Amino acid sequence: MSRPATIHVLTIAYVLALVVGLGMPLRDSRGVAAAYQRDHQALALQVPPSLRGKARDLSLNILLFVPLGVLGRRSLRHAGVAPLPTLLAVVGGSLVLSLTMETLQHFIPGRFSSLADVMMNGSGAIIAVAGDMAVDALGRLRG
Repeated sequence: MSRPATIHVLTIAYVLALVVGLGMPLRDSRGVAAAYQRDHQALALQVPPSLRGKARDLSLNILLFVPLGVLGRRSLRHAGVAPLPTLLAVVGGSLVLSLTMETLQHFIPGRFSSLADVMMNGSGAIIAVAGDMAVDALGRLRG
């Protein structure tokens, strides 16, 4: 399999892994998620309560979308898409995926729905695309 084909397959596989992982119900032994879902609207701007803290939740949401940003950018660049449309497509696609999953999570037992998660997922994609662009630029400068 060629390198571009491998990147396309990895991108699709990662998107599917995100959909499955973000769409799975979580075990909620203390009833925290059920109480939170009853008391809050879908896609509230609040960060849900967490035993390990809000920073962990926000960091994880950024990190989950970094691989998608890198793979998406490389996949589109190998397909011949120009840099700006690639940036817009990857970040826009990441935001659409995140918003869709967060909306669905409102109806999944044990899951929290939050606009803060959507913003952090989008940030992860932006960081990844910008970082990957910087790595490419450094590579071109070195020759």
